[in-house]
Amino acid sequence: MLRLLGARRRGVGSAEAGREAVGEFLRRVGVEPSAWAMQDGSGLSRSDVLTPHELVSLLAAMERHPRAAAFRDTLPIAGRDGTLKNRMKGTAAEGRVVAKTGTLRHVNALAGYVTTRSGSRLAFVVVANHHTTGGSAATNAIDEIGALLASF
Repeated sequence: MLRLLGARRRGVGSAEAGREAVGEFLRRVGVEPSAWAMQDGSGLSRSDVLTPHELVSLLAAMERHPRAAAFRDTLPIAGRDGTLKNRMKGTAAEGRVVAKTGTLRHVNALAGYVTTRSGSRLAFVVVANHHTTGGSAATNAIDEIGALLASF
């Protein structure tokens, strides 16, 4: 997709052209692209680096984007589908968290939106990086954070 983006926006189907197109978009929506290091666009490279602050800034910008609803619709719903189908069931987060999971060895993450009991939508990012507790312990802690946010 990164190469396709480069072809569509820059006329060249390369990773470099795709990274340039991503950088242009980030600047346009008010996110600092210098805080991102993207290699191949897969999200699986340990060389891909970004700060949680910049990721939540992107989520907040996407919430203001004309296609915000379509973007949110691509995200799994807690307790309902995708990678969150079996997570946060029976908690305040069920059906209220829409988010993308991220998992690498010793890294677990969740980034997206939570609708609170009061009806506010919050952008959030939780990253457990270099943990030694095991993936399920990190995932459970992240899910507890999602449920806590949803309960407000």
